[in-house]
Amino acid sequence: DVFAPHGILPGGGISIQKVPLGVTVRHIQFIDDASISSTSRPVYAMLVSHEVEADQSYLNDDGLTPEERQRIRDEKEAARVRKQVEADLGGFDIEQEWVEEIEREDCFTIDTSLGSAPEMPTRKYEVWLVDASSQWNILDKYELEEFE
Repeated sequence: DVFAPHGILPGGGISIQKVPLGVTVRHIQFIDDASISSTSRPVYAMLVSHEVEADQSYLNDDGLTPEERQRIRDEKEAARVRKQVEADLGGFDIEQEWVEEIEREDCFTIDTSLGSAPEMPTRKYEVWLVDASSQWNILDKYELEEFE
């Protein structure tokens, strides 16, 4: 039975064992170095991943004070007025153009009273050194950064 805890693969007599590690094993490689691994104590390197919820609360705030936001709005309004005056002096009306520029800041505001940015599921990757002779005991772990 392949699905038993100590199953046998059909046709080859190869025994398999299911070992719950709580992670997804992406790649496994036997370490073929006599100073680390032997036939009585086989050591493997495993690339594993696990799901984590990434906090996105930093997206709720742009880090500006209300005074700084007002100053930026005033500067943008002054630039719009200056552009309209230049258009009036040039003999055409900006408001009558077919395509108007839409400022991103004019469209989106964050109302945190309605909620905040949800947590986003992401994967964390680690490299594990495991000892297969002792129930796949983890000898060492190394957490990989985002682009490693």
